[in-house]
Amino acid sequence: MTRVDRAPSFERFGPARAATPVVVSVPHAGRDYPEALLAASRLALSSLRQLEDRYVDGLAAPLAGQGHAVVIARTARAWIDLN
Repeated sequence: MTRVDRAPSFERFGPARAATPVVVSVPHAGRDYPEALLAASRLALSSLRQLEDRYVDGLAAPLAGQGHAVVIARTARAWIDLN
C-alpha cells in the first residue's frame, strides 16, 4: 500500500477558525496499524496496543463542538508518535 492509499495519520476537528487559541491534541489515540508495522514488529499486536491512550479521543472529540481545535491521531503510536 502506498502512502496515498492510506488514511491520514491524524484528523482535525472543530471550526476552521477556532473560538480559542487552545489546540487539544490526542497524539497517542491511534488504532490504525499499518501492515508494514505488523510485518516488521517482533511484538504481538496486543503488546503494541499497550502504547495507545485508548478512548482518550472520545473524551476530547466533544470539545470540537465547543469551538476548540482538536487534533486526534489515527495511526498507531508504534508507527509514528505525533507529539
